Amino acid sequence: MNRELVRTATLFIALLALQVAVLDNIKIGGYITPYLYVLFLMLFPFSYGSFSFMMTAFFLGLAVDTFEFTGGLHAMACVAVAFVRRWSVTTFLGIPRKEIYAYRPLDGKNLGTASVLLFFALVFLHHYVLYFFEAMSLGAVFSAAWNAFLNALVTFVVSVIAVFFIKGRSARM
Repeated sequence: MNRELVRTATLFIALLALQVAVLDNIKIGGYITPYLYVLFLMLFPFSYGSFSFMMTAFFLGLAVDTFEFTGGLHAMACVAVAFVRRWSVTTFLGIPRKEIYAYRPLDGKNLGTASVLLFFALVFLHHYVLYFFEAMSLGAVFSAAWNAFLNALVTFVVSVIAVFFIKGRSARM
């Protein structure tokens, strides 16, 4: 079996289990929950192609929706991120389309200010779609943006810690 496929599947299961078993029970300030499972969307290899990524993102979001009883909100937010991730990486990071399949997201040599900002922007997009459609009101544009920003900030910090843990662990293997 392909080693990268095993790593990807293990990461999928581990982040999903950590999210539903531990992180969904954390409420900072009453409403901020770190959604670490979004990290999977950032670490998913480009070599699998767009269709595989969209389907995997959908099923990841659907799995979270199943445990949180949110009726497809997480699936929609994950698919939104999956839809713009490749375009945003080629546009904002300047990775040529021909070389996108060899690009390793959040890898040490690819980790710069632009990639960190793009990572935060994609996390914010996920959270904004989630909170805006949860409120389902045009009047909630700014409150959804504020909630998304605060949650994205917490998720970003938790994700950075997790990336250092994951990368340090894989370096020892």
